[in-house]
Amino acid sequence: GHDHSGHDHSGHSHSHSHDRFPEQKFTNLMRTIRDDNHKIFNEILADPDADINELQSEWPFSALLYTFALKKYQFTEELIKQRVNVNTETKGVTPLKLALITVEDEALRFRLVTMLVKGGAEVGSDDREAYKALMQSGGNGDADTTDEL
Repeated sequence: GHDHSGHDHSGHSHSHSHDRFPEQKFTNLMRTIRDDNHKIFNEILADPDADINELQSEWPFSALLYTFALKKYQFTEELIKQRVNVNTETKGVTPLKLALITVEDEALRFRLVTMLVKGGAEVGSDDREAYKALMQSGGNGDADTTDEL
């Protein structure tokens, strides 16, 4: 028997539409986030032709979701301010869900969740409890809530 594991017969290796993305298939925007390259990141955000909602093809996930994966929340905030698609979803995971579940600092979590919702993020039914609890604590993590909201 022959062993074909060393060969790639999928035919994707020579696709010319993805020349910009070598192996890892990250979008340029994701690379700048990964590399903490704020200069290029800001250039991409300032470019009217750049698609900041572009999906990384494998998963697929967007740069906004990627900022949560890397816990680089400064980029998260910049993307939300740029009116990125806050309802982007990958396998049922939304930016709001990641904000509620993965952001450890409560004040930051409150800020990001508030920004997402103000930006139009929908609170899914399974996120509602966590969202309500967070809004009640106001990011302070203590019980005496103020009625500012």
